[in-house]
Amino acid sequence: MVMKRKMKAVAALSLAAVMLLAGCGSSKGTQDGGSAAAADTAADTAEQQAGTETAASDSGEKIVIRVVGPMENENDTTNPVTKQTVRGYYVIKELYEAEHPNVELQLTGIPWDSWQAKLTTVAAANQVDVVVHGASIVDIVEDLTPYAEKDGEFLDGLLLKYSYRRADKSNYTKLVPTGIPITAAATSIMYDKKIFDDYGLDYPDETWTWEDVLDAAKKMTGTDPVTGEQTYGYYIDGASSDWVGRSLIGYYFSKDTKVIEYADKQMDTKVNYTSPEALKGFEFVDELAKTCPKGFLEGRGAENFGTENNNIAMWYSQNLVSNYQKTESLGLTDRYGYAYSPVLENGREGWANFTGDWNMAIAKNAQNKEACWEFIKWMATNQDIADWCWESGKIPNNKEAIERLSAENIPFADVFFNTLAATPDNFTIFASEYDDAFLGSSNAFKANGLSAMFAGDLTPEEAAENIQAAYEEQAASYQ
Repeated sequence: MVMKRKMKAVAALSLAAVMLLAGCGSSKGTQDGGSAAAADTAADTAEQQAGTETAASDSGEKIVIRVVGPMENENDTTNPVTKQTVRGYYVIKELYEAEHPNVELQLTGIPWDSWQAKLTTVAAANQVDVVVHGASIVDIVEDLTPYAEKDGEFLDGLLLKYSYRRADKSNYTKLVPTGIPITAAATSIMYDKKIFDDYGLDYPDETWTWEDVLDAAKKMTGTDPVTGEQTYGYYIDGASSDWVGRSLIGYYFSKDTKVIEYADKQMDTKVNYTSPEALKGFEFVDELAKTCPKGFLEGRGAENFGTENNNIAMWYSQNLVSNYQKTESLGLTDRYGYAYSPVLENGREGWANFTGDWNMAIAKNAQNKEACWEFIKWMATNQDIADWCWESGKIPNNKEAIERLSAENIPFADVFFNTLAATPDNFTIFASEYDDAFLGSSNAFKANGLSAMFAGDLTPEEAAENIQAAYEEQAASYQ
C-alpha cells in the first residue's frame, strides 16, 4: 500500500492522535549540552561552507556529497509477498539532484554484514560525508548539537528528533545527539487473534506485564483445542545476536532492573548480571523460550507468521510494517493484532520499547558539513522520501507522513504513536542502565550466554555468570 498524497492535508484525526502529534518525540528540538565555543565554531564553519556553496553554484562547479552506508537495494526489487515493486535507493539521488542542481549525490550502499567496521574504514580513508545509520559509530561522526542550535526548526516536525549515543568515551555518562532518524521503529507484541480465540484468552492490551505474556504463552503452547494442530505461545529470533537478548533487556526495562553502572570513562563502566534481581530475568526468559517453536535458535519456526497457516501466538518485534504489508496482501489484516510492549512497572509510565531508527550522521571529516546538514534535513522532511520509506517497509519519522498513515487506519498506528510519545527525553534503551550495546562485544556476550541457556547447555545461573565473566575479561583488556 502506498500513502496517497491527497492525504497530506488531513481534515480530521482522532483527538489522541492530534495530541500526540503535537507533543511526541524523544528529545527537545535543541540541546543544552553544546558549549558556546562549539556553537560559535560551528556557526563560523557553516558561514564559510555556505560561502563555498554559493561560490560553487556561481561558478557552475557542483558540490559533491558522498553518502555511504546500509541502504538496502540500489535497483528496483519485487516484494515476494506483496508482489509490489520496491524502488531502489537511486530514488534519493534523482529527487535531491532535481531540487538541488548544484549538488551531485554519490550514493554507495553497503550490506549490513560488518557494516560498522566497513564504515569506519571508509571514514578513515576520507571517503564519506554523510554516514548512513552512522549515529552509533561515535568515533567518526559529529555531535549535532551546534548544527541544531543554528538551524534546527525542522526537528519539531519529527517524531524522534535525534539518535543519541554516549559519544565521548572520557565522558561516558553523557548522551549526545549524533544522528537524525529518517525512519523510526517501535516494538510491539504482534499476535494472532485466531489462536487467542481458539484458546479462549483475552488479547494483550496496554496493561500487560511480562508475567501476563508468559502466562498466556504457556497456555497457548500445545494442541490447539479447535484445530488440533500444535501451537506455540511466543517467538524469539534466536538467529539474531541483537534480537536474541531483547526479551531479557525488555524484562529489565519493565522491572527497572539496572545492570549497567556508568562511569565517566567507558572502560570503567561496570555491569552486574549476577545480582538476584538480574538473575530473575534469566530465569524468566528461560521459561519464555520453552514456549517457542523448535528451531528458533536458528531463526526458524516463524515462516508462517502473518499467514493463514501460522501457529505462533505472539512475537515481540519491530517488524510492524513488513508484517502488515504481508497480512494485507493475503487479506488477513483482521486476523493479526498489534499490542503494546509489556508495561513499565514501579510507578513509571510507558512500555518496554526498543525505539529503533534508520538514521543519518555527518562524518567528522566531511568535505562540506553544511551541505550534509541540508541534505539530512531534506531526507527527514521530504514527503516523497517518506513514501519511499513506507514502500520499503519502514515507518517515516515525520509528522506530516504519520498524519497520512493515521488517515488510512493503519492498525498499529495508535501503538506506534503512544509508545514513541512515552519514550523519555534524552534516552535510548541501547545505551541505558538496562543495556549498553556499545560496550565492546556486548551483544555477542549476551547472545552466546542466552543461546547456550536456551539450548539447555547452561542453567540461568551459569549463563549469567558466563556473560558477567565475558564483560569483566573485556574490561580488563582495556586497562
